[in-house]
Amino acid sequence: MAKDNPVYVDFNPNDGNRYEFRQQDNGDIYVYLRPKHWDRRKKSMVYDKSTLLGVLNPNDHTKLELIGQRKKAFLEAQEQADNASQDMDIIEVQSTKNVAMEIIDHLFEVSQIDAQVEASLEKISLVEENEYLIDVVRSTMRYMVLHQTAILDLFEISQCDHVYPCDKRISESTVGRVYEIIGRHPKGKMIFFQKRFLQASKDSDDVLFIAFDSSLISSYSACIQELRKTYGEDNAKTKSIKLFMLYEIHSRLPVAWFILPGNVTDTKALEYAIEELRVLGLTKFELVADAGFDCKSNREILEKNSISYLIRHPNRNSDVNKAFKDHLNELDQADRVDEEAHVAGIKVDIGDGRYLYLFKDMVQNALDKAEFISQLNSLKEEVLTEGWSRSKAEKGELKLINKYLVITEPTEDDSSNDSQANCREVSLNYEAINAYCGRLSTFSLISSCDVSPREAFKTYFLREKIEECYSNFKGDFDDRLRVHSYESLEGRMYVMFGSVCWQEYFQKVLTTIKNELSRFKVAHKDEKGYIQQVQAYTSLYSWLSNTSIKQIINWFEAQRETKIQTKANQHRWSDPIIKRDQLFLAFLGLVEFPQGFKELPSWEWIPQRH
Repeated sequence: MAKDNPVYVDFNPNDGNRYEFRQQDNGDIYVYLRPKHWDRRKKSMVYDKSTLLGVLNPNDHTKLELIGQRKKAFLEAQEQADNASQDMDIIEVQSTKNVAMEIIDHLFEVSQIDAQVEASLEKISLVEENEYLIDVVRSTMRYMVLHQTAILDLFEISQCDHVYPCDKRISESTVGRVYEIIGRHPKGKMIFFQKRFLQASKDSDDVLFIAFDSSLISSYSACIQELRKTYGEDNAKTKSIKLFMLYEIHSRLPVAWFILPGNVTDTKALEYAIEELRVLGLTKFELVADAGFDCKSNREILEKNSISYLIRHPNRNSDVNKAFKDHLNELDQADRVDEEAHVAGIKVDIGDGRYLYLFKDMVQNALDKAEFISQLNSLKEEVLTEGWSRSKAEKGELKLINKYLVITEPTEDDSSNDSQANCREVSLNYEAINAYCGRLSTFSLISSCDVSPREAFKTYFLREKIEECYSNFKGDFDDRLRVHSYESLEGRMYVMFGSVCWQEYFQKVLTTIKNELSRFKVAHKDEKGYIQQVQAYTSLYSWLSNTSIKQIINWFEAQRETKIQTKANQHRWSDPIIKRDQLFLAFLGLVEFPQGFKELPSWEWIPQRH
């Protein structure tokens, strides 16, 4: 429906954000932005409350019509700009060209990824090609981070502005040749992994906690033996490779990956990984894995090789059922193991140097129990309905009825004037219900380590970070693999792995910066001499908490000169925003801290860029 004085803005539904489209009764389609963030309590990504952006233009889906407060704010800013246009000088903002690539380049250096790449590739190619090969690989990793894609067409566009560190044009054929060279020399990949493990060992105080998992990555390639058939509608035309990744959970460092042979299952993959780790010379570590890798033979292999482990143990296992049966009352009275005080846990020694860690989410258990009883009450009302009979009940319902409802049917002596349904009596079998609900929201871990339930719980759930790493692999840097040989596949995965390592390192940097900002605010919030600094830290903390890595990189990919003629456009270059950006770059070691800021004696984490 047309509106008076419409105001349109550009809209790209494929920019990586999640949008919701809701059609109104009048035919208008309202567009909502649905951001998401990592929820520490739920241990997963959750979607936030949606925000109305505007109405989709039915004739041009790249345009949104602003409505309500957004339209009002835009018109007011435009009116102010028009009124002031006669008096206002054009503002020219000088900015360092492509600060985004400077951030990327600096963190590749300080994260040691550059040095690890150089060490792993310096001996695998011809002498005259060596330096050029390393430069191409390091540059390609940077371009993947910049655009968060492995599509080669964007390299030429990127190189118009960036020359890090290869100053020659990188063509598709150049990258393909580099992939082949890396893939033909697996020794280079193994050296890369060794360097990653050494770095993780330095960052770890004691034993390494290595999370491992496997995942499928889809590919349009058809001539590679390691590819397997992919199931599901979305992937009907593709095949996939099975990627096995190792991740140090405390330092947030991806340390290695392997492409598994097509017929290797998750349980067999563990033995394959141990063989690879032997080649790397890694001995002092503890493996953390989910239930897909748990089986008796795998535990025996780990114990035979003196490798400690912490693995999710399926609840259907007989020894788990027995442990919960024997210790459920003890678990209900146990201390909480997580910060939110939701989960209780105990340790049970099951002999042979093995321990079961039993956990129960008390809050979720109460919710699940209430939902289950509500379901039974609904079944109770159904049973009391006139004409109900067991022969008409569904199989699943009948199973619940037989176990959790007590039904007393009418006898021949009952009054014939009353219907059979009215004479039937139904009650809940609370003894059976309590026995069932006592096990709701429970899970267990099996380990060869004698630690507290709190330590076991924390260590296991840190491994979920590897799922975020896989998400980056399959979403940000992979546009469905298109390679034509196993060597090219190995080479491309090598480059993508380096880019993912950078992203994980940057996420660690952002977490460290936010922790420092919080610490400083708490320490100086009531001191008059720090008012402006605390305000600046609060602004930066809020921005970092609500901005993704992709958005941060896009924000800093600025032009050399920007001319500003309206107050709406001046917002980006307003004084508080410029100071916030300068403060962030200072924390990254790219510029000096803003003038007037006091010394930060605790901040020594990022080396200054020279």
